[in-house]
Amino acid sequence: MNQSLRAALAQGKTEAVIAELLERSTHDDDLHNQVVALSARYAQYEKQYLGNLEEASVLNIELNKINAAVLDIIDHLGDAPAATLPRNTRWIKIVAIATLIVLLGGVLLFYGSSLRDLSGKKDQPSPTQTPASQSEASTAQAPAAPPVLAEQRPSVKPTNPLSVTCKTNKGRGDLYFKNGQSMRFYAKANQPCYLRCIYKLADGRLMLLDADRQLSAAEVDQWLVVGPLFEAAEPFGEEHLYVFAQSSAFEPLKTRNDPDGYIFITETLEDALRKSRSLRKKQNYAESELRLKTVL
Repeated sequence: MNQSLRAALAQGKTEAVIAELLERSTHDDDLHNQVVALSARYAQYEKQYLGNLEEASVLNIELNKINAAVLDIIDHLGDAPAATLPRNTRWIKIVAIATLIVLLGGVLLFYGSSLRDLSGKKDQPSPTQTPASQSEASTAQAPAAPPVLAEQRPSVKPTNPLSVTCKTNKGRGDLYFKNGQSMRFYAKANQPCYLRCIYKLADGRLMLLDADRQLSAAEVDQWLVVGPLFEAAEPFGEEHLYVFAQSSAFEPLKTRNDPDGYIFITETLEDALRKSRSLRKKQNYAESELRLKTVL
């Protein structure tokens, strides 16, 4: 049963595993309280995830911590006493079994002695054989050998969820670019994936950077340049960089090529974001965002 819980956790079924642990930990108040607290913690994570209230990288770290805590509880659950029999009942059964073994041993010894008395002579062991009475008594009184357990498979460790982050040549915080200053964007993901970067200019126009790039294994955990080198210019104001990562190709966007070599998205920001997030519940998915300002 514990193996099935680990397998379900590895498949991303954290909520279902916690629900199962809530039922299976009722015999242990301390363990049950830990599972209840973990259930509340996962509910808070779901609220932040569905409402986009926190960065994807922070949420991924929190989910990893929750999964680690769930695994620890599964390990403790495997060592916990069974909840089906009260302690007194178990002792009664143990005493009854021990008494039965003693009675059976006495009966066998009495039966062997009676046979020897009737024959009028003692059993003489054969030079090449073990005495029958000793062999039978050993067989009758020997405790049953413990069952041979099948080799336990190694625990299934959950794979790390996909995460992505981004930055500029000035980092991530307090991003102000004055007129004429150079602007360079970078992105990094923790596993091979498809990467989509959308840049929203101050006037509302949307640019598609790198035209949905596919990251190889060699590019994992590396800061990669996305898009061309920009220069802060009019119109000035607040601008955004949206970075999306997922395990399969993105839904195509409607675009047009600018004479200067840029690719502009002809759909609304809402539609572009929806298409970039449309498969988030069906596959490995992550996103990150930067806000910056260009000023005169």
